[in-house]
Amino acid sequence: QVTMGVFNIILSIILNVIFYSFVLLFLLVLGYVVFYLYLYVNYRKIKKEHFEDIYCIKRLPMIQFFEKGGLEGVIEEVKHANNGVIPDIFHVGMSVEGNNSIFTTNPDDIKKISDDIKFPKQHVPYDGLSLIVGDGLVTSKGEKWKLQRKLITPIFHFKSLQQMQPHIVKNAELLVEELKAKNGKEVVCFDVISA
Repeated sequence: QVTMGVFNIILSIILNVIFYSFVLLFLLVLGYVVFYLYLYVNYRKIKKEHFEDIYCIKRLPMIQFFEKGGLEGVIEEVKHANNGVIPDIFHVGMSVEGNNSIFTTNPDDIKKISDDIKFPKQHVPYDGLSLIVGDGLVTSKGEKWKLQRKLITPIFHFKSLQQMQPHIVKNAELLVEELKAKNGKEVVCFDVISA
């Protein structure tokens, strides 16, 4: 009788593990379906509101970038679907946060995208980066970003860049000489540039 009781307990545990595994699998599949529907509805909304002829890749959203040769595969798929031509603008899926990712090759479309659609900075990469580098121009938002942008603008004025040109050329020539001295050996660019 004791053996039968232990057997029943073990069997009960195994059945519970199997049952809850199927429940978890069902919830994961359901979550993916809901996310994919959200992606589709959001894509249709952007297409309807902003772009008439936007191409959307047919693969799973954003997963293709993590595959080997992922970006090249996306470009090839887009070219193949459009008779060998890359369209001016195409939708490639959504980020982890659910923001749409749109590629464009036309400067006029870049202006249209930035004027028509609000593209906030994504929290996941920028919040992590701000822990490392602080709230600088890249990681700050709102009024703080506007102030920092206003302060840094004169540095990139044409006259300022002209004054820096001799220094840029001199350092580029030094870098070329240093790389030539390596005689074709493998170089870690970060080490050379940061030295």
